Amino acid sequence: MMRPSTLKKQIVSEFEKHKKLTPYQKRILTGIVVGIRAGHEFAARFSEYIKKNRDEIDVFINGLDEESKIEVKTILGDIEFFNTHTLIESVKHYARKEEEIFKYLRTNESFENKYKLLTDAYDESIFKYHHGLKFLHQDVINSLHNRDFLDCGGYIGDSALIFEREFNPSKIYSFEPDPSNYSLFLENIKSKNLKKVIPIREGVGEKTCVLKYHTLGRQSFASESGNSEMKVVSIDDFVSERNLSVGLIKIDVEGTELDVLKGAKKTIKEFKPILLIGIYHNPEEFFGTKTYIENLIPDYKFKIKHLCDFLPLFETHLIAW
Repeated sequence: MMRPSTLKKQIVSEFEKHKKLTPYQKRILTGIVVGIRAGHEFAARFSEYIKKNRDEIDVFINGLDEESKIEVKTILGDIEFFNTHTLIESVKHYARKEEEIFKYLRTNESFENKYKLLTDAYDESIFKYHHGLKFLHQDVINSLHNRDFLDCGGYIGDSALIFEREFNPSKIYSFEPDPSNYSLFLENIKSKNLKKVIPIREGVGEKTCVLKYHTLGRQSFASESGNSEMKVVSIDDFVSERNLSVGLIKIDVEGTELDVLKGAKKTIKEFKPILLIGIYHNPEEFFGTKTYIENLIPDYKFKIKHLCDFLPLFETHLIAW
């Protein structure tokens, strides 16, 4: 099998036959290759789950609106493709539309030039689609004005930046337990003069406790074998202690989204906030999150949107309002 570094160089070389890439565009393009490679691992996990739960998944799909059905069926098709093709075949398949990828690279670089955060990655899920808020009607967006936002998985403040500049919240409480991410978050708050963002160096979960986790930057995740410890708070405890009026909860916490929701039952029932949830980390949350929320409040409306233009499987969000 071709080494990942060799594969990345080969893809960059193929694109530069047609147009010279900037150093930033090269980094983003190699990131796409890495993402497609990771898609193979995701697909294997999803495929096994799908085989065991076919009837349940059919019921899940039938309960979606037509646009969401198309999104989910496309993702299932991507999973099937990954499971029946080699890595090199997959990269060539998903990187075949060169003009679209050049457009994507230019757009991504425009975000870098506009925002100049301390990061190389300007996810279109955040900067282009606003975690899915772009797909909601203006009257729904207007309901967020002067409400409190909970940003679970704050990373370096990229989501918080967009929330403050675009949606006029009262305050944004951003949870980021990883010390290196948190340090960059503080620098971004200062450099971007963010006035409504309150960073909190804690994780979010089903209950308030202390957990071990692996420090892996953007992909840090909780694990009993982790090399660091973090304080975790439940949303219900946090909201109750501060008497907040919650209008939005965004959750993208590398696979523990359902745990966060379990710790937010009271808040969701009381405020019925807009929910923006990353459901792509594992099949249990992909197929189970909508049902969990419906059991709390049956009259939520839902959309499923894939918010990543060139990485299949990643950045699929459940939007509930």
